[in-house]
Amino acid sequence: MLLKQQFSQHIVLDSAVLWRSVQHRPTNEISNQLGHGEAWMAYVFQRPAKDGKVRFTAMYKAENGKYRSAGTYDDEDRAQQVADESERHAHLRLAETSPGEKATITVEEFMPKFLREHAIEPNSRQRYAEVLRSHAIPYIGHRRVAEISRETFHRLLTVVLKDEGVGQPTILYARTALSAMMQMAWDHGYRDDNPLRGIRLKGVPGKPIIVATSAQFQRVYDALPHQPAKVFARLGVASGAPLCELISFTPEDFDFDTDMLSVNKSTVEVTAEFHPEGHRFLTRSYTKNGGHRRFKIDAVVSEMVQEHIEKHGIGPGQLIFPVRLFAKREASGKPRLSKDELDVLGLTDPLPNGRRYSHGTMGAYITLSAGAAAASNGAPITPATASGPGPAAWKGNGRRGGGETLRSTWELICGDAPGARQSKMPGCLLPTLRIRSGIHTLPGS
Repeated sequence: MLLKQQFSQHIVLDSAVLWRSVQHRPTNEISNQLGHGEAWMAYVFQRPAKDGKVRFTAMYKAENGKYRSAGTYDDEDRAQQVADESERHAHLRLAETSPGEKATITVEEFMPKFLREHAIEPNSRQRYAEVLRSHAIPYIGHRRVAEISRETFHRLLTVVLKDEGVGQPTILYARTALSAMMQMAWDHGYRDDNPLRGIRLKGVPGKPIIVATSAQFQRVYDALPHQPAKVFARLGVASGAPLCELISFTPEDFDFDTDMLSVNKSTVEVTAEFHPEGHRFLTRSYTKNGGHRRFKIDAVVSEMVQEHIEKHGIGPGQLIFPVRLFAKREASGKPRLSKDELDVLGLTDPLPNGRRYSHGTMGAYITLSAGAAAASNGAPITPATASGPGPAAWKGNGRRGGGETLRSTWELICGDAPGARQSKMPGCLLPTLRIRSGIHTLPGS
């Protein structure tokens, strides 16, 4: 009797609840139909590929009420997750990167953000960029940051780069750069882990440090070309400062009364891309290891530095070893022969086109370049491929039609070499072609 009464009460309570059917998202078609008074929200639909594999596209409602794609994924649950996050992002009108962009951005697209925002010294940032562009982007640049796996990174570092002949120190540096990039991706919500953390690679054994003897240093010192170089060498040995600190010294760093030297700056060389102001050298207000130090130097060295500053008129705040004191003053290489000296040499040996030219002339240069270009395209060097363009080809007013003139000239140079006319004009030929055709600028170059 008691059990029957409890069952009756349960029926009454259950009938008083207003139950609502569960709303299912469409899976095989895009639909914005209304269900139970509410519009469909984020959903996923199947997208068959040409190879028969089925992928899943995430859809979400944007701020304007229209549905947009948040990317296509191999896994349905992953697609649904991105769709839900994208819709939440659009609903809250957040200023951060959308979940769809985070889920689909590639390693190559993420690298500029990493190089721009990663807290690192400019010279290290430049080194990171060089290593990533040379040894990471060509292999994994097309992969998505959110989906690339630990196994892919491990194979890149242990198999692919070794097969390409990359040295172990560069591989270790590549791991450091990639790990820093994936750590930023994890910190900013692009993925859920750092796949490079814990990857073990073989280290590089250290090399012995060979210290020069006094006799060896004296031989080098005596061979230095001028006094500023000798002062530079003596101060470097006396202070033990590395090059980045040695080239940063100013007169204020020296106390000549007590022969004391303060080391508190360092200078690095970077390209304009990584310099805050687009220059070549960047002087930082701290040393290589971040600390400042002050110590006593030999009195003879201190006197040499003082005389050096006075002799070259180096004022307060100026570098005591500027580049102008070490720049080469005479022309490099052998001096150019005069016209009389070239005339004495006579003509060249017969070239592949059967002609002979005076030494140091454009005719000989363009003929040799044309023959080399034909050979690089698989054609033998013959009079037909190495004859060079005739006078009729060298036309152009430098203002209009210059590009067509150069390209037609390139076709004449290539001759009948298979596929040569469709090949790209070598950059080494452009200066010669422009001079001979009277064109000084190539449109679009």
